[in-house]
Amino acid sequence: MRLEKIFGVFLAWFDSIGTDESSTPRLVKFAQIFLLVGSSKAIYIAIVLHQSGRVASATVALYALCGIIPAVFAVLIKLRSLEKIILRLTTISLLAAGLLLFPETANEHTLMFFVACVLGVFGIRPEETARISNSAIRWICFVALFGAGLQKIFHGTYFYGDFLIYMTAHDPRFSEFFSPFFSSNDLTRLTGFRGLAESGPYRVESSPSILWISNFVIFAEIVFPAMLLHRRTQFIGAIFSILLVVGIQAAALEYFFCLHMVNILFLFFPYRWHNRLLICYLALIPMLLVTSFF
Repeated sequence: MRLEKIFGVFLAWFDSIGTDESSTPRLVKFAQIFLLVGSSKAIYIAIVLHQSGRVASATVALYALCGIIPAVFAVLIKLRSLEKIILRLTTISLLAAGLLLFPETANEHTLMFFVACVLGVFGIRPEETARISNSAIRWICFVALFGAGLQKIFHGTYFYGDFLIYMTAHDPRFSEFFSPFFSSNDLTRLTGFRGLAESGPYRVESSPSILWISNFVIFAEIVFPAMLLHRRTQFIGAIFSILLVVGIQAAALEYFFCLHMVNILFLFFPYRWHNRLLICYLALIPMLLVTSFF
């Protein structure tokens, strides 16, 4: 009850416009998926590091261990006696890893840490605290998406497509995805900048579609999360937000960040949807791990 008084102003907002279903079973399923995705990312990194041959075997083993342990936790989390210990150990391990990686801590890791903090501090039982955790994680989702849109506005590198044009010039992932949206002359000029310390300008005149895409991303990251704030638009807002995340990651190829965000956005859907998501992830994650060998 004390927690609700302290955080009630914000947490009660999403609770009041959310579904009327019990939060506890939803969060148990969410936590299982959260741990599975986190463990898969650690195992994926271990495979990539091992294939590179540029790091010590101990480092590879550490990442593999960090992947196996959460996977075991995901299976055991339904045991109430271990629940709090599992979630708090996950929070501590993410904090330690984040400090070791700082200042190069990835956005995905920061997102995982905040979600783990909510689960570790508030828990997923009883129903009273489960509702708090559910609302807090929804707020994290809103802040992550809406904040990304504000960041793009303040930095000003999306209005004329500067960021996407720069990434297309220097990052093969982006050049492969966005090449159909550039004229052949623009694409040849931009890819010619790759590897040069000083290059530019990063503007295009004969490829207007990239400007439309760039500005649509700003619009979507402001409007779609805002739709999550109202009960009438929450469901469609969650669907649009998922499509936005998947679309962005189709270029960035940050698969595990995408899996985490979709898992969080599914908190805006009925509980039975999370059951289906777990089945999809159990099929998809092994495929991602297998592709890391090629």
